[in-house]
Amino acid sequence: MSPYDGTRIYEIVTRLEAREATPVLEPKRAWDPDLTVEIHGASIPDLFGERVVVDVMCAECVRSGLLLWNDALDASHVVSQSIDTTTGSYWHGIMHRREPDYGNSKYWFRNVGTHETMSGLPGAALTIADAMGNGSDALNGFKQALAGDTAWDPYRFVDWCESAAAGRISEDAIALLRSIQLAEIRALLEYSFSCACRE
Repeated sequence: MSPYDGTRIYEIVTRLEAREATPVLEPKRAWDPDLTVEIHGASIPDLFGERVVVDVMCAECVRSGLLLWNDALDASHVVSQSIDTTTGSYWHGIMHRREPDYGNSKYWFRNVGTHETMSGLPGAALTIADAMGNGSDALNGFKQALAGDTAWDPYRFVDWCESAAAGRISEDAIALLRSIQLAEIRALLEYSFSCACRE
């Protein structure tokens, strides 16, 4: 059962989950431009249906996250830069990481500090890495680093993404980063949704 059942968000997430490939680290354009228009133009009641929205800023975080998952960086940025909350800053940081503007991304992650969703990321990342088996030196090095984690380090992940952009790591290591990025987006979207509808 999806947390988004009975909402338009469920339909949008279903379309995003159906993408053939995991979203790239640095998209050049939106995956589905029509979906960008749909998400950006929908009202909060349109997106959440009969759910009672108790936190409009968290509801806008959901919009920003959906746009980011759709690789619509500019549209996501328009939304996230107006949300003065820790969760809004998190979406803002991911957006700049993907832009890529690594220094700006780290600035926003400093504003985030420790976010509730970060507690689950080390375990999720390690599970993803373990499922990939042995691979290149870069992949195995990332796996070793993740195995020693007790907390999520968003700055190190930014550095890893920068290494990928510079062509300094192998394709299997890039595939790992893309999968971890998607797990991060899913977790933060679910958190944003739950805060928006919390009673």
